[in-house]
Amino acid sequence: MSYSVEAVREILSNLSVYEKSVWDKNVDETNVIEGYKAIRLNRDDKLIRLVSPDYNVIQHIDAFEATIKDLDELDLEYIIKQVYVNDFETRNGKRRNSIQVTFEFPELKFNVDGSDVNATLEIFNSNDTSLMFTRKFGAFRQACQNIMCMGKGLFYERFKHVGTNDLGNMAEAIKDLPNYLKDFGKLVEQTMTVTVDDKLKRGLVDLGFPKRLIDNLDVAADKYKGLVGEDASPEKLWGVYQVLTNWISNVVMKTNIERADRLGVLLYRFIQLQVANI
Repeated sequence: MSYSVEAVREILSNLSVYEKSVWDKNVDETNVIEGYKAIRLNRDDKLIRLVSPDYNVIQHIDAFEATIKDLDELDLEYIIKQVYVNDFETRNGKRRNSIQVTFEFPELKFNVDGSDVNATLEIFNSNDTSLMFTRKFGAFRQACQNIMCMGKGLFYERFKHVGTNDLGNMAEAIKDLPNYLKDFGKLVEQTMTVTVDDKLKRGLVDLGFPKRLIDNLDVAADKYKGLVGEDASPEKLWGVYQVLTNWISNVVMKTNIERADRLGVLLYRFIQLQVANI
């Protein structure tokens, strides 16, 4: 599945917000409450969050348009493979307003073990204070249809919604993509040789993955078999990695993009540590 630029624009435009003063309605004359402002949805005026005056909105559509502009200037062919939106009410009168968008670059790939490894770029953003604005390059193996970004070492920018922020220059990162994809390919090959034991499973639980999931990796592997596209045994580290990234992107991302991003980063670091001495 892929998305057109226009389709994504429509999705993200529907999530646009505006800032509004907070009013005290408990006095005879309505007064502004200093030290706060409200973030509200344009489409229905629903409250998203009360924030400090220093908080600056970064509209999802603006982050997307800036990225499209960068990619067009670099003359890169891209496919928008994944769009996740958290747009729903939560407890205490709050609601989610966060997004994740994944780009794939068909021309930027490297062959490993008979399968192409493709470069990806992810955008994360929120206006509910759950996420900083983030753009990062990663990679995925084409034999595995899960396209969750794997890694952040090549190009990674992240900043809070405070003050003025300038987007980074992706052109420099593009130059190093071949080496990055080659390194990722080596990581894939190494994970296929590591056997999963109880110690490794305990480490995954310590990262924040549910114990029930880790104790039933064989069941989860069977569930995601159609998404993997290759024989990835849960008895090997690569198979576990595929199961967990599929779980993150198909279960966690739908309701909590912030948690999904955090688990993805922690998992990638964990995998690197497991193969560091091979």
